[in-house]
Amino acid sequence: WWTNIRFEKTFTPDLCKLLAASGCIAVTGGLEVADQRLLDMIKKGITIEQVSRVTAGFRDAGILVHAYLMYGFPTQTEQETIDSLEIVRQLFEQNLLQSAFWHRFAMTVHSPVGINPAEFNVIRTGPVFQGFANNDLHHDDPTGAEHGLFSDGLKKALYNYMHGNALDFPLDEFFDFMVPRTQVPSKLIAKHLKRVHYDDTTLKSYALMWHRIRVRKEDSVKDKTTLLFTGKVLYTSITFPKAIAQYILDNATHFEAISSERIDFQNAVADMSALLNTTTVELVKQPWYLQWRSEVVWLMKM
Repeated sequence: WWTNIRFEKTFTPDLCKLLAASGCIAVTGGLEVADQRLLDMIKKGITIEQVSRVTAGFRDAGILVHAYLMYGFPTQTEQETIDSLEIVRQLFEQNLLQSAFWHRFAMTVHSPVGINPAEFNVIRTGPVFQGFANNDLHHDDPTGAEHGLFSDGLKKALYNYMHGNALDFPLDEFFDFMVPRTQVPSKLIAKHLKRVHYDDTTLKSYALMWHRIRVRKEDSVKDKTTLLFTGKVLYTSITFPKAIAQYILDNATHFEAISSERIDFQNAVADMSALLNTTTVELVKQPWYLQWRSEVVWLMKM
């Protein structure tokens, strides 16, 4: 199944994994203008960083993401149009989007812009509202770019990005006229993704679980043991301290989502900390823990 969403921050990596386990294969959401000033103007309630994190959660859970994009919003400048394209390019570069579509902004009679065009610095020019299904209005945008010029170039770039092509091309190659150079840092989205996703030290009343995953011992050397985790969309090996690997093997059936004896997250972390004679705060910073947490298990409210 698939669904329409907003790129809300509540779509945590854990929730994305749960959705994937339930059979979700794709989501579609409105990134719209892909520019923070304009997102704030339309009161979308999302940020570029938030979209980056949310789409990363879906990507890592194996869920495809389609984005609705918009250009030609009132007061949108040439610079903002090109910067929006650069944001989209970086999202595709990081495999956070698999498809998208550019929609040209249209003023409608019941929209905030149609009701109060002066608030958005545009002029409503008609026609007179004729009733249901005749909602489109005309407007002038004195401070915005000549939006129609960008249509072909935006679509050409997006077509290539969706096919994995031209992600390293300068943006001006998609247009047959001079466009400004983007002011978006080239690694902006990559930097957003480096932020820590998990703060496990503050969570209470959650169960650790996975869905239809098999685990077996792959290798054991001195005080380290490597476990192999396999599932429908998962094939990963992680090297654990030997005591932790044995703890996971001993409790593998309790981690299953269908188990009637789930393991409380706080108890599990306390057990692991005791096995390693360390603190919970230090435990959740360990590379093996972060990999296990991000790639294999998720938390669900008990």
